[in-house]
Amino acid sequence: MSKKICVFCGARLGDSENYEKVAIELGREIVRRGHSLIYGGGSVGLMGAVAHGVASTGGQVSAVFPRFLEATEQCIQVDGVDVCLVDSMDVRKVKMYSDADAIIVLPGGFGTMDEFFEVLTLKQVGQFDKPIGLLNVNHFYDPLVTFMHHIIEKEFASIENLSFFYDRDNIGDLLDAMNL
Repeated sequence: MSKKICVFCGARLGDSENYEKVAIELGREIVRRGHSLIYGGGSVGLMGAVAHGVASTGGQVSAVFPRFLEATEQCIQVDGVDVCLVDSMDVRKVKMYSDADAIIVLPGGFGTMDEFFEVLTLKQVGQFDKPIGLLNVNHFYDPLVTFMHHIIEKEFASIENLSFFYDRDNIGDLLDAMNL
């Protein structure tokens, strides 16, 4: 059954060529497994890489892009991409995760962390039941997972909260764990 996969990720490429390589490969694997992509609409960074991975393999891409960013950033312009312009970052985020069947988080900056923690918090309070996966490329998320253990150790969250997401360093392993 075809599913719409939301990918949260950076508008930058990061300090390793492997981030871009994995983002492109994730896009291709999404298509190989018969799924489509919904993402933040950027044409650069890991956002652009994952979208081009999907589009170059003949897959369906839905881009959700805030109007106010048009002055400073380029929305993806690839044939066959469905672009939805929205008025704010909040509306973009909610549209992406609401329309998706699953969430995958690639490396990224503060915006990516905001997106990840919003769906994680919604899951914690019982308002989100879709699978969430961290694609832990180059051990990018190891410090974050360590910090999550610290939060639990200090009793600000329960150990069960770690079951709200999958943490894998391999695309196939992550998609399999998420039943995608």
